[in-house]
Amino acid sequence: MKNIHSLLLVASAVAACNSEPANNSTSTGSGFRVVNVAGPTALTVKVDAVQVFSGVGQGTGTSFHPVTPGAHTIRIEQGIRATQEDISFASGDTLTITAIDSSGNLGTGVLTDTGVVASPGHSKLRVAHYAEGAPDVDIWRTQPDFATPIRVMFPFAYEAVSPYLESTPGDWTVFVTPVVDSTQTLVGLGPINIGDGQSWTVYLVDISDTLAMYGVRDR
Repeated sequence: MKNIHSLLLVASAVAACNSEPANNSTSTGSGFRVVNVAGPTALTVKVDAVQVFSGVGQGTGTSFHPVTPGAHTIRIEQGIRATQEDISFASGDTLTITAIDSSGNLGTGVLTDTGVVASPGHSKLRVAHYAEGAPDVDIWRTQPDFATPIRVMFPFAYEAVSPYLESTPGDWTVFVTPVVDSTQTLVGLGPINIGDGQSWTVYLVDISDTLAMYGVRDR
């Protein structure tokens, strides 16, 4: 089993400094953004062999990149590692492509932006589990209108992504426990201050055999 350490303070610092939305477009057309939770080396992103982003740092995301409906090859490079996805975009499709560490290789997760829009007077948060080496875990949250920890969803398997959860604006926290012992916190993130109309995604990953969490604002 991997050596898992609590990164509560480190993960919180990453969330606090990443206050701008990765997707800052109001476009209703097709497109995507890329989020780097694969490690400290910055990413380069290409679409159909044309570079569209570079210098995408750890725990941050790109702006929205529009594409025409149809098939496109999205290639992500991180140093000597690379991965690519052939994705067919329907009209109006918007996606988040997450760069992750997968047993030392560069991998991806593809998330739809369904439900990303928070209604006025509300905030939203979802969680994506990309920690391949983690034991069976429960992922919990507190939210601005309910301070008692609640499971995000159950069960929460590797590569699962929760729906967006909605609350009032304010501070959210997210933390992880092994299924066999809910008193043991493996890693946590927060407080994450999510403002009126904002939506965030929290990513659970493992990098260099260590669990980490990153919070990235979606809009």
